Amino acid sequence: MSQCRMASAFQRLIQLLMLFLLPLCAGALWSLAARLLHRDLPWAALAMPLVLLLLRGQLNFLPPRLRIPLHACAAVIGIAYAHVLTTGARVAAQFGYEPMETLQTMGAAMTWELICLRSSATDILAVGAAIALAMSLGVDARQPPQTITPRSGP
Repeated sequence: MSQCRMASAFQRLIQLLMLFLLPLCAGALWSLAARLLHRDLPWAALAMPLVLLLLRGQLNFLPPRLRIPLHACAAVIGIAYAHVLTTGARVAAQFGYEPMETLQTMGAAMTWELICLRSSATDILAVGAAIALAMSLGVDARQPPQTITPRSGP
C-alpha cells in the first residue's frame, strides 16, 4: 500500500516538474528559431500554453486556486527564458562573444532592460494572450482517470 502512495507521490512530483520543464524547452526552441530566422517571433509565446496542453488533466490532484497561478507562472518562466536567451544571443553577435558569457557579463538588470527596450506592443499582446490561455488550462474541470480496483469478493 505504501508503494502505491509513494508511486503516486513520485508521479505527482514528476508532473509538477514537467509543468515547468516543458515551457523551458519551448522557450529554448523559440530562441533558437528566432536566432536562425533572424526575426523576432512574438507569437511564438503561444507555444507555452500549447506545451502546457500536454499536461491537461494531469494536475487535477491540485485545487484550481493552485493550478491557475502555477500554469501562469510556468508560462511566464518559459517566455522569460526565451527572451533572455534571444537577448543574450543578439548582444553576443554584436560583439563576437559567446551568448552565455555575454549573459553572465550583462547581468539580470541589463538583460531585463534590453528585453523591455526591444519589446513591442505585439510582444506584450502575445505574452498576455499566452498567459491568459495558460491560466485557462489551469481551470480544467476534467476528472482524473479512475483507477480500477479488484473486487474484494465474488
